[in-house]
Amino acid sequence: MKRNLFTLLGALLLVQGSLQAKEIEVFWTDNPPLICQKNGELDCMAGVLLKNAAKAGGYTLKLSEVPWARAIDALDKNPNAIFAATGRNEFSEAGSAWYHQVYSDKVNLFTLDGKKMSSDADIAKLSKVIVRRGSPFSAYMKKKGAEDKVAETADWKQAVSMVEAGRADGMCLSNLIGTTNLVTIGKIAESRVNRYEVGGISWWLVTAAHKQLSPDLTAFKGLLDAEKAKPYFQDILKGYKVQN
Repeated sequence: MKRNLFTLLGALLLVQGSLQAKEIEVFWTDNPPLICQKNGELDCMAGVLLKNAAKAGGYTLKLSEVPWARAIDALDKNPNAIFAATGRNEFSEAGSAWYHQVYSDKVNLFTLDGKKMSSDADIAKLSKVIVRRGSPFSAYMKKKGAEDKVAETADWKQAVSMVEAGRADGMCLSNLIGTTNLVTIGKIAESRVNRYEVGGISWWLVTAAHKQLSPDLTAFKGLLDAEKAKPYFQDILKGYKVQN
């Protein structure tokens, strides 16, 4: 009787461990159209990949929304955790383990109306440029000799309002996300928006930098790669005019 009981308990523990191993925790910060939440589920480009990969492999996603600056530290608490998503460029190689690339984009300095940029020299005419707190974009401003002009914020509705009201001269963001913030969220006419390219960036899902990739994350990466290669996602990339 005892032997049967121990056998049953052992089987239950194995089942429980198996179920736990199929859970992927996703730390995320709202950053449309890259990553966002809709009706309680992840959405936007990275969210679509994560949801479809989880469905294909029988994984459960545990969602944890955290501020951008805390997301990388949060990865250390769970070996099966992903942060969706952050930007990789020449300034950010050491900070993260780059797990899965979602897409690549240009980094632009966005201004409105009469403050059009045609050369780096024009940046000297600006007084304040907003960048996302914890993002790599301030490094591009520093590279252009304009570090003293940077103002960081996490409130994008307020940031867009500041630019439109003339309390900030511009925003430094990737092209797709900057356009979304100014035109879609800010309701600013496309004809008013000027873009000056200052660099490049690719948007990634990341994992803990100092840990070996777990078997589950290794398998899950293969599922993400398969989803990204499918026609529906390639059509999404084409629709946004961005690259793999």
